[in-house]
Amino acid sequence: MIEREGWHFTLICDHCEHEVESFDEFEEAVSFKKKNGWKSVKGKSGWFEFCCNCSTPEIMDEYRRK
Repeated sequence: MIEREGWHFTLICDHCEHEVESFDEFEEAVSFKKKNGWKSVKGKSGWFEFCCNCSTPEIMDEYRRK
Protein backbone atom coordinates (compact mmCIF):
# COMPACT_ATOMS: atom_id res chain seq x y z
CA MET A 1 0.00 0.00 0.00
CA ILE A 2 0.97 3.59 -0.35
CA GLU A 3 0.03 5.48 2.80
CA ARG A 4 -0.10 9.18 3.30
CA GLU A 5 1.41 10.32 6.59
CA GLY A 6 1.07 14.06 6.96
CA TRP A 7 2.87 15.59 3.99
CA HIS A 8 4.76 12.42 3.01
CA PHE A 9 3.95 9.06 1.45
CA THR A 10 5.21 5.64 2.54
CA LEU A 11 5.35 2.54 0.34
CA ILE A 12 4.61 -0.62 2.36
CA CYS A 13 4.67 -4.25 1.22
CA ASP A 14 1.30 -5.76 2.10
CA HIS A 15 2.88 -9.16 2.75
CA CYS A 16 6.12 -8.59 4.74
CA GLU A 17 5.45 -4.94 5.72
CA HIS A 18 8.82 -3.72 4.38
CA GLU A 19 8.63 0.09 4.26
CA VAL A 20 10.17 2.70 1.99
CA GLU A 21 9.47 6.13 3.44
CA SER A 22 9.48 9.83 2.74
CA PHE A 23 8.19 10.36 -0.74
CA ASP A 24 6.97 13.92 -1.21
CA GLU A 25 4.40 12.94 -3.84
CA PHE A 26 2.29 9.86 -4.52
CA GLU A 27 3.73 9.64 -8.03
CA GLU A 28 7.28 9.40 -6.60
CA ALA A 29 6.26 6.29 -4.64
CA VAL A 30 4.70 4.76 -7.77
CA SER A 31 7.82 5.53 -9.81
CA PHE A 32 10.09 3.99 -7.15
CA LYS A 33 7.87 0.91 -7.04
CA LYS A 34 8.10 0.38 -10.80
CA LYS A 35 11.87 0.95 -10.97
CA ASN A 36 12.64 -1.40 -8.07
CA GLY A 37 10.68 -4.53 -8.93
CA TRP A 38 7.62 -3.98 -6.76
CA LYS A 39 4.33 -5.41 -8.09
CA SER A 40 0.67 -4.53 -7.60
CA VAL A 41 -2.31 -6.82 -7.68
CA LYS A 42 -6.00 -6.06 -7.39
CA GLY A 43 -7.89 -8.18 -4.88
CA LYS A 44 -11.56 -8.24 -3.95
CA SER A 45 -10.98 -5.62 -1.24
CA GLY A 46 -8.65 -3.29 -3.16
CA TRP A 47 -5.07 -2.97 -4.39
CA PHE A 48 -2.08 -4.68 -2.76
CA GLU A 49 1.61 -3.81 -3.16
CA PHE A 50 4.48 -6.33 -2.95
CA CYS A 51 8.23 -5.77 -2.65
CA CYS A 52 10.51 -7.65 -5.02
CA ASN A 53 10.98 -10.46 -2.44
CA CYS A 54 7.24 -11.03 -1.99
CA SER A 55 6.01 -10.65 -5.57
CA THR A 56 5.93 -14.40 -6.23
CA PRO A 57 3.00 -15.85 -8.16
CA GLU A 58 1.88 -17.85 -5.10
CA ILE A 59 1.76 -14.85 -2.77
CA MET A 60 0.13 -12.60 -5.35
CA ASP A 61 -2.56 -15.22 -6.11
CA GLU A 62 -3.33 -15.43 -2.39
CA TYR A 63 -4.02 -11.69 -2.27
CA ARG A 64 -6.12 -11.71 -5.45
CA ARG A 65 -8.67 -13.71 -3.46
CA LYS A 66 -8.69 -11.25 -0.53
